Amino acid sequence: MTIHGKSRYPGLSVWTRNWKKKAVKIPEGCLFVQAGLSFEHITGGYVLAGFHEVVYNSATREAYERRKEKLERDGINKKQWRVSSTMFCHFGDKEQIEPMA
Repeated sequence: MTIHGKSRYPGLSVWTRNWKKKAVKIPEGCLFVQAGLSFEHITGGYVLAGFHEVVYNSATREAYERRKEKLERDGINKKQWRVSSTMFCHFGDKEQIEPMA
């Protein structure tokens, strides 16, 4: 499983079942959880694996520029970082997994 928290900058996208790319917007105080291939396997396909990517795009650049301007207006001189709280969870590499009955 992959668990994503809200990031300071956009750039997280997911791929739908018909392979359309969609930007993800995580509401304040929420987490976004995706199943991985192992989870799909143990549920016998009941829960499907999700696919995601994080990229630097025009929305990321716009958010960066807005934050940079605000920091400059406030007289703050510090570097900007993209911080996210993503967690990956896996079965042990020696675990034998099979679909649940």
